[in-house]
Amino acid sequence: MLAAMLFCMWASFSYAQEKQQFFFRMITAMSEVRTASYNFSGTDVFGDEIKTSELVVRLNVKPLKVYVYSITPHPGSRALFVEGENKNNILIDPNAFPYINLNLSPYHSLMRKGHHFTIKESGFEYVKNVMLNYYLKDSAAFFNALTINRHVKFKDTFYDQVVIEHPNFKYVDYKVLSGENFTSIGTKLCVNDDMIRLANPSLSGFNDLKAGTLIKVPNCFAKKIVFYVDPSNFLPVVQESYTEKGLYGRYVFSSLVINPVFPPEEFLRTNKEYGF
Repeated sequence: MLAAMLFCMWASFSYAQEKQQFFFRMITAMSEVRTASYNFSGTDVFGDEIKTSELVVRLNVKPLKVYVYSITPHPGSRALFVEGENKNNILIDPNAFPYINLNLSPYHSLMRKGHHFTIKESGFEYVKNVMLNYYLKDSAAFFNALTINRHVKFKDTFYDQVVIEHPNFKYVDYKVLSGENFTSIGTKLCVNDDMIRLANPSLSGFNDLKAGTLIKVPNCFAKKIVFYVDPSNFLPVVQESYTEKGLYGRYVFSSLVINPVFPPEEFLRTNKEYGF
């Protein structure tokens, strides 16, 4: 009996260690991504409406530089964002009427339409920061909420699956401070700003909200987060988040190349390959 109890205690301790080691290897892998190129498949859920996108992305992490070519939903359109340049706007060739290049904020309504996240959350850095935030807030609760399932199949490929459950996910009251908007509040609370917008349909808050306004905000990033981690590089190449209503977003990285050396003209609007 004692031997069985000791074995169970050891197994529990061993699994706790495994979870921590796996988590930190994943964080390290995401931290080591300096540049990347990949195909991106996005699914964003808005109530009964599902929006999908297929993109080709080239990325420099710091400073953030992102080139995006759209396969769907706007075939042939392209966008270039370089942190600190172009007034921090996105240069856009819509490949459609009005057939001129546009310069729009990443938070412009046209850029947010059909997407929960912006071009500024491209790659793995945003996910890494969200995970670190919850770990640093309460590491014991974080690891209790985390489970690892080995060799789980997703679309004919086997991954290590990480599941983070927050059964107490709910919306709580938040009083807006002067100068705040959905995005700044989302950043402060480490939640998705579009989730705040959807919880407050009577407000348009990507611009400043009125100070003192009482709004609803999620008490954590999601009810459930699921990562499918590539065992060859420890990167979460499939990312899913769920609210109380079901799937909120699914994002799949494929044809992923980590830390490619881009030519000097990459991320320049004069790059002839871009065609701006």
